[in-house]
Amino acid sequence: MISQFFKSVIHLLYKKKQSKKFFIDEVFINKVLESPNEDFYPIIEPLTHYIDTWAGEKEYKKSLKKFTKSQMYLWAIFCYQGEVYNGGHFQYFSNPAGASWREALEGIDKLTLEKELGFLDEAVKRFKTPPSVGQQERNKELNDLHDEGINFSDLDTDFYKINSNDITQKRCLVYIRRHKEEFYFRN
Repeated sequence: MISQFFKSVIHLLYKKKQSKKFFIDEVFINKVLESPNEDFYPIIEPLTHYIDTWAGEKEYKKSLKKFTKSQMYLWAIFCYQGEVYNGGHFQYFSNPAGASWREALEGIDKLTLEKELGFLDEAVKRFKTPPSVGQQERNKELNDLHDEGINFSDLDTDFYKINSNDITQKRCLVYIRRHKEEFYFRN
């Protein structure tokens, strides 16, 4: 169980993150799209400051309301890919970013990235019930899987073989170009 003190510290850090100002408009998006590094992160950065993956399902869903489906899809794909590249599917589900698995699956489908990132669907199917949004509950579910000898190592190996980062980046940038107005944000 997370102590009340720890919850308070996390809440304060989360509120501090929200103090950063963002203005994502067509001019900003065009600059990012014209950049030679092909990195869409600056367009979805506000989500990393405003989406609360720590406080449980209610707060998580509440924090998503500030954003469009398109913003959520790309942010969730970004989280999924980053966590799995860093430490595999177990890390993804055990960390706060694992709360976004539903949005990641929807985004993978919307951007037709099943070949590159379809491993998430298989990982979700290994849970007895859909993974919880709350991190504590999800970690208990992961422990149960571990106790049953179920893991994600085969999915991790296949994920690393595909090396989908370039394809995902390009597909996300194309999607942003086609749906610019869905990525505007101002706080």
